Amino acid sequence: MTATAAVILMLNGVQLFLPAPALMLGGKAWAPLRPVAQRLGFSIDLLSGNRVFADRAGKHIPVTDQKRLHGTTYVPVRFFEKLGAAVTFDAAAHLVSLAAVFPESSPPAKAPAAIKSGPLLSFIISDPAPWANREVVLPGEFLGWRASPLWPALRFGPPVSRSDWVFRADGGAIYCTGQVPAKPLQDVGLRLQITATVRLAKKGWPYLDVASCSRAEAKESLCCYVTTDRTTYTAGQTPRAHLLVRNDGATPLSFTFPTPQLYDFVLRDAEGKIVWRWSHDRVFAQALSPHTFAPHEAMEFAEDIPLSAIDGITPGTYYVSAELVTVTQSFWEPIEVQPPQ
Repeated sequence: MTATAAVILMLNGVQLFLPAPALMLGGKAWAPLRPVAQRLGFSIDLLSGNRVFADRAGKHIPVTDQKRLHGTTYVPVRFFEKLGAAVTFDAAAHLVSLAAVFPESSPPAKAPAAIKSGPLLSFIISDPAPWANREVVLPGEFLGWRASPLWPALRFGPPVSRSDWVFRADGGAIYCTGQVPAKPLQDVGLRLQITATVRLAKKGWPYLDVASCSRAEAKESLCCYVTTDRTTYTAGQTPRAHLLVRNDGATPLSFTFPTPQLYDFVLRDAEGKIVWRWSHDRVFAQALSPHTFAPHEAMEFAEDIPLSAIDGITPGTYYVSAELVTVTQSFWEPIEVQPPQ
């Protein structure tokens, strides 16, 4: 049976972006079983005899009506009513709306401790259970699907589906599902503010169920995105750090730099102490340097980090950051320094 059209699938008012699309098949709406069931809190198990069940908290719901299409198992969207979702199908608009109350949605017994200081995301990552099912608002940047294994909240992989994306802010990086920027392949480094609900994956690690994400405005729309050529090095190797600066806003941004120095790179240890700065011992003329970034204009810079020349470098995790001098700073990028081979 061939698909006639794609179907828009919504969960609690947020469009789902799935590894395989929902489709019209034979006049009915069908959706990929596993990613939607996972969004509803169920796992999918294949037992002997090719019997498929949706499982949660001891409840086993058989999947009786299913089709394989391009390697993906599809079910009629009405099946998700058995998983506790209210299903509404607008055939004319090819729109399916699911409404669900998650089983963990009751307030946790332990409330988050009062935050005295530090980035909110670091508290969520270090002690996620008290934050489960609580709404947070976070400024940060869109990293697309680049997931460094050195970020603790990313070590177990995407919690919901392969379309989960990465958000980086002060305090670390975390997987997100739900709403995604409009041009995800072009917007890596995009400065965002997201409104999301903290969820816990099976292994207890947090992720964010994003209800909305909006572009930062004015100076905050200036992308300041740092990467390194690899994630792990030995003390004798030389990491290459890259800085992308891009105006993601709709209007020009003008700045006057106090010297011809436009950028800087910094390396910090695990405690946040600066162990190397690119501009250290460099001399710049005292001459004002104006620059205007046109909408979507980008500049790129790159410098080597001479690990072998830095006193006190020992194996461990370090953090690279960059800045557009006096204007804006990047978020931190982790690297690991390993013992000599």
